[in-house]
Amino acid sequence: MDMRTEPMTGPSVWRADELEHSDEWIYRFTGADLDELERGVEAVVGRDVHDLTPDSFPLPGLEARIKEFVDELDTGRGFVVLRGLPIGPRFDRAAAAAVFWAICSRVGRLVPTTRDGALLNHVYDRGPRQDPNARAYTTNIGGYIHSDGVEIVGLMCLQPSPTGGESIIASSMTMFNTLLEEHPEWLPVLFKRMACDWKMEEPPGSRGWYPQSLYCHVDGWLSATLKTGFQRSAQRFDGVEPLTDDELACFAYLESIPQRPGITLYMGLEPGDIQLVNNYVTLHSRTPYTDDPAKPEQKRHMLRYWISRSGLSPRVVSPDYQFMRDDYFGLTQPAPSL
Repeated sequence: MDMRTEPMTGPSVWRADELEHSDEWIYRFTGADLDELERGVEAVVGRDVHDLTPDSFPLPGLEARIKEFVDELDTGRGFVVLRGLPIGPRFDRAAAAAVFWAICSRVGRLVPTTRDGALLNHVYDRGPRQDPNARAYTTNIGGYIHSDGVEIVGLMCLQPSPTGGESIIASSMTMFNTLLEEHPEWLPVLFKRMACDWKMEEPPGSRGWYPQSLYCHVDGWLSATLKTGFQRSAQRFDGVEPLTDDELACFAYLESIPQRPGITLYMGLEPGDIQLVNNYVTLHSRTPYTDDPAKPEQKRHMLRYWISRSGLSPRVVSPDYQFMRDDYFGLTQPAPSL
């Protein structure tokens, strides 16, 4: 791995003020698409889709379109939203989840989202008594804008919150160019391997943290997993090298860039929306939200898959990133060490 010193170019370098007046990043399901999806649901009803292959849910009309989405994720803008699946009598939540699986399983290999090996993750607020070191998806906080270790994250909205909970994304390639222009002296911080917190989901025998750099540059591919919050919280472990003043200043600077006007794209996901994001070029988070306890049917509820494109995408990454791409929780192989 080397340190990139030239700015990034191409469609993955974008700003929200260039996109927010356009909907070219949204694909709307057609009537024919919905008919095809309904037939697919009927083919798998009553079965655990995670025991099946995508061929069990045939999508002859949508296959070519899904390949276009994959190209957009691999080498294009790095995100897409699929809209127009009606949550209700035609597609209840179980049917919507089957549709979500059928699409995500065609994007790549589904990998565990939690240490227990679960593939499908339910994202909702578990209540006010969450451990402060737990992952943020169990809470209603906004959290740091970040990227996950696995290549693609798929999110399906079953129910948005009545207050807050907007999805937010930003280009980590734009952030790289911004730092390169304004603070090139911090480039070494971006490519330094530092301790990241497992957030209580470490493999057996782990020290509770793993090494990773904010960016890696391999064979011309610049990739990011910006987890400054995870690197800060890893300071709680014995033996972790203390973060320097320069590193902390760089973290704060990186976290400030998405707060600038025109950088971050805010989107209110609608019931049935599917958002696909390439973590290596795109950051994501959400705004804080509040559910109404008197209206449990309006409780914010998302579904999430992590999807590996290892061996499918042309992207080449560092060994640390490759480990996360293949086996995030170290379920089948030892985690990297510093």
